[in-house]
Amino acid sequence: MDIGGSVQTLEGRVKSFKPDEYVILDNGSEEKSHEKWNKPDIEYDINQEITIPKDDPYIGWTNFDQIFMIEVSEYLYDPLQALKNINQLLKKGGVFYSSWHFLYCQHPPKGKDFLRYTPDAVEFLHKKAGFKIIEHIPRVLKDDFSKSTLMALITNEGMRGWKEFDNTIIGSIVKARK
Repeated sequence: MDIGGSVQTLEGRVKSFKPDEYVILDNGSEEKSHEKWNKPDIEYDINQEITIPKDDPYIGWTNFDQIFMIEVSEYLYDPLQALKNINQLLKKGGVFYSSWHFLYCQHPPKGKDFLRYTPDAVEFLHKKAGFKIIEHIPRVLKDDFSKSTLMALITNEGMRGWKEFDNTIIGSIVKARK
């Protein structure tokens, strides 16, 4: 399952992508901010508690081996509920791959870009939702110019960062198991 994959599917974004079955779950928003838009197989707001009617054609929702949520975490307005839902959708032992923005500019669609996540928040939310984190990879600024520019901004604004924290971290990539 690809959560939020209507704009850009996983094909070409994941190194080894040859699924037996591929399903996109997205909110089905008519407010499309990108030219390319793939109609989701399942239209659902992952922030809302999942209740599956018995006659639902996707009764197999809770049967996924892998779920991906890549580059859409900023659109979550209830991240804990979303993660609990994702946990519910996975088979026992299933794997969840996700990316989480910590430092990223606000972007379209207007009124839908909500949150950014520290590495501590990412770990807390996963554990609270019942996941075991297998791997947590920090996303960091790669070049010296970007690092020095960020550090200059922090200094100029009088911010006081945690000295033991790598202040070049801009996000997280997580592999977790149900």
